[in-house]
Amino acid sequence: DALAGEAVDAEPVSQDVRLHCQVIASFLPGVVTSIAKVILGDSKQGQTILSMAFLTWSSVVATAMSDRLMPQDMSLDMFQSKDKDMGKRQLIINQDKRWWNDTASKVHHLLKRILSIGIHSHWKLRLSVCQFAKMLLQNCNQSLENCVPLLVDVLVAHLNDDYKQVSVFSRQALDSFSVIVVARGSGSLISMFEDNIHSLATRLPRVVRTADDTVRLPTLDLLVGYLRLLGPRISSLLSSSAHLKRLSQALLQVSN
Repeated sequence: DALAGEAVDAEPVSQDVRLHCQVIASFLPGVVTSIAKVILGDSKQGQTILSMAFLTWSSVVATAMSDRLMPQDMSLDMFQSKDKDMGKRQLIINQDKRWWNDTASKVHHLLKRILSIGIHSHWKLRLSVCQFAKMLLQNCNQSLENCVPLLVDVLVAHLNDDYKQVSVFSRQALDSFSVIVVARGSGSLISMFEDNIHSLATRLPRVVRTADDTVRLPTLDLLVGYLRLLGPRISSLLSSSAHLKRLSQALLQVSN
């Protein structure tokens, strides 16, 4: 992985690394679609295969769509090829603004699908899913801004995991992402937590009415996880009439 796992304040990307990442980006749609089919395939697959699939998916995406590759001016072709690189250049697509936006939309669609299978039974696979979320949040929180709420959901959902390795990793991953958000001047995660709670409360009545316990319980656990994260700040959330109304209605419908 040329970029995956790099620090936020890492050195600028070299031309060689950029070329490597852009070659991978050219094959990104086919690769992530194929890996997603493995994740969504036979439920009898062993946790080792699924763990590797999750980590490979996130590694490929984190390399091809690293925030460090995003140009400030997306109207430009960011790869200025030299003659000796023309062979590789023929494999490379132009990562302009349209490419970044279209690819982020496709990745979001796939991400929703592979995360729709819910909480996994094997703790090592759950840990891999949390590592998957951390890698994407750490490397692609700007290029995949549309995916950030989904990835944060993954970590929050595992905060109360029965296995300490999973719960501790999830908490540390959220703390690390919070540092990134603050360092980039994007405020804090609190507003995102509040938005996600509102979204959860909106869909909770439908989940309770139409889904089975394999969906209901994880959804309720996720809501509890967010509320616990807010701690004393929950009073600020409840001071918002929109949040209070939606949350109250959802909990009343659940109790019935």
